[in-house]
Amino acid sequence: MKKVWQNLRATWASHTYTEKSRIDNILSFFYFSWHTLSLELRAISLSIVLETLFSPHSNSEITHQIAFNVANFAGNEKEDKKELYNRVKKYYSIRSKLVHGEKVKEAELNLIKPFFEFICEIILKILIDRNLILTFDDNEKRREFLKDNLFY
Repeated sequence: MKKVWQNLRATWASHTYTEKSRIDNILSFFYFSWHTLSLELRAISLSIVLETLFSPHSNSEITHQIAFNVANFAGNEKEDKKELYNRVKKYYSIRSKLVHGEKVKEAELNLIKPFFEFICEIILKILIDRNLILTFDDNEKRREFLKDNLFY
């Protein structure tokens, strides 16, 4: 916990008080996901966390690109990455249904809690590593990091 706090302080020290950063954004929406009574709003807040961290800098095939970036960041082996890619794509189909007012099956709603736990793991991985927190907090560094992972 001490390490996370030190990393956050270093990140916040690089901003003025009026600047909003990606790390601020992920922590705010992650907080919202904890404190809402609506499972639907929790799911949408978690998708915003992923979008803030892993969205591309273009609007084409955004779900594919986020799923690909998450899989490369969180996965180790090829099969693990494929499973994560499919999991994120499935989650985004649920998110889309929620946002657009479509019917969501109970089995799909049951996937939100494990996905919440997965997001916790990603956030912790970033917050524990000073280099990662500084990378994800800087748009240019984040863009370069995601681009480098395309060819990893």
